[in-house]
Amino acid sequence: MKIQLTGIACVLAMVLSAPAMADEYSEAYKCGLEAFADDAAGPVSYCVGNSYDPSPIQMKAFADAERDFKAGNVSLSSQCPFEFGVWIANGSRSDSFEEGAQLLSTLTEVANLLAVSREVFLYDINGNRITVDIANQWFARQGNGVVVSQEAARQCPDKIN
Repeated sequence: MKIQLTGIACVLAMVLSAPAMADEYSEAYKCGLEAFADDAAGPVSYCVGNSYDPSPIQMKAFADAERDFKAGNVSLSSQCPFEFGVWIANGSRSDSFEEGAQLLSTLTEVANLLAVSREVFLYDINGNRITVDIANQWFARQGNGVVVSQEAARQCPDKIN
């Protein structure tokens, strides 16, 4: 039997008060939309220039901004509010020595990290943080792990695996 996680609310409350690094996607997405609206050569040259190489999170944000701009859609386009998650890896053995911001594309990946007490930042298609009230409904404890709830499977079937 799946029991709704009340502890997840506390974890997600800490998670959703993300550090500035987790806002990288939001800022890049907004700048990408601005670049396309201004008919710039592209979001990388418009937003970053030659100052540094854009991160994978920024590149994802630029690609999402381009997709949404071309489709004429800059609001939440589907019933599923989840678009991606971000967690900050610390380069330890437990996270395969990954470091920095890591992109999560499925709720299953988020559940796996929550099961081992990792902080995960959840965002919608526009790069806005997802509220604790919504995110808390998406995960349930099963045994010693965390799984995606039936509610999340119903709302976001394409974001499970």
